[in-house]
Amino acid sequence: MSTQANRFPLKVSNTVVRIVAAEVFVVALLALLLRSPWITLALALDFSIRALVTPLASPLRLVGSYAVLPLIRARDALVFFSPKRFAAMLGLSLTAVAFIALAASAYAVAAVALGILLLFSFLEAAFGFCAGCKIYGFLMRLGVIPESWCPECVSM
Repeated sequence: MSTQANRFPLKVSNTVVRIVAAEVFVVALLALLLRSPWITLALALDFSIRALVTPLASPLRLVGSYAVLPLIRARDALVFFSPKRFAAMLGLSLTAVAFIALAASAYAVAAVALGILLLFSFLEAAFGFCAGCKIYGFLMRLGVIPESWCPECVSM
């Protein structure tokens, strides 16, 4: 296997994904209410780890997997990681914009970026609806994202 294949799994636990989305919601809400660029930066770093390094090292994923998951009884399913990685990149983009906006005291811009993140993370956590995954699929159908990035996703 290649290094990339070892770093980025083909599939991930849907339950853990939803737990992490709930954690993102809480942290993003805290960052918005406190107008904290530092909390936003911490969230951006977690998205960076998930999207660019490996989801296995994400602090939010570790908390979700080892502290929260054992407390709940949920039927689990595996979902393809490529769309989730794209969603993490969207989260990284939104938190980067929010961090810069908060650092520059542009609270309205930060509120919009964090508001989108709050909506997306709430939809994933509460209903299992991944907006980033839907955008990924749409871009794949348009040919913007090559099918080779996730051949398994084409048949979804």
